[in-house]
Amino acid sequence: MRPFYLTFWVVLTAMFLYIVGSDFLGGGAPPWRSEVPLPTDELGPVAGWRGPAALTAEGVEVVLAPLHAEAARQAFDAQALEARFGLAPGEPWSLELSATDEDALAAFAAAAEGGLELRDEQGTAATLLFDAVPKVEPAAAPVLQLFAPLELGGEPRVENDRFVGRWVLWGRRPLAACTLAAGAVSHSLVPADLERDELPRFVASR
Repeated sequence: MRPFYLTFWVVLTAMFLYIVGSDFLGGGAPPWRSEVPLPTDELGPVAGWRGPAALTAEGVEVVLAPLHAEAARQAFDAQALEARFGLAPGEPWSLELSATDEDALAAFAAAAEGGLELRDEQGTAATLLFDAVPKVEPAAAPVLQLFAPLELGGEPRVENDRFVGRWVLWGRRPLAACTLAAGAVSHSLVPADLERDELPRFVASR
């Protein structure tokens, strides 16, 4: 078993033990487990965004979507993350780039080191979850590492001969017309109905 996968399962097990153990050590369940209904499955496309045609023509595809396709699961994780990391009100978003050339993915990751934001006419809608966390407690660090972007230790993967990278953002839902800003480079995103089979799966994809 590769060290990366071993580390992943160790972290995942630690997350489970922390959440379950809090019932006994903390005198009750965490607030997100009692205030948010358990997720239920849903069908149909998910409202999201795609990258501009100019990037697609260069072999780079951009997809922005809620972290989870199911609304109940999205709300569950939003409240859990907000409570766990002391985040401002918002929800998690998945930004996924895939490219035929690994250098294109590396170039975007390098640009994102200068900051990664979703912007619309109301201002900044969302930023990297890593940047949104005000303070990380030692016990929460392994959990936060699951959301690491490429430039901070995340790993790209290969799917259907394409290199894929993922960034998790935190903030409000952007307006229909929004822009992805990576450092000094900006790309206009186009609203799109995304089919379930083309959306990334959070745990399975890391």
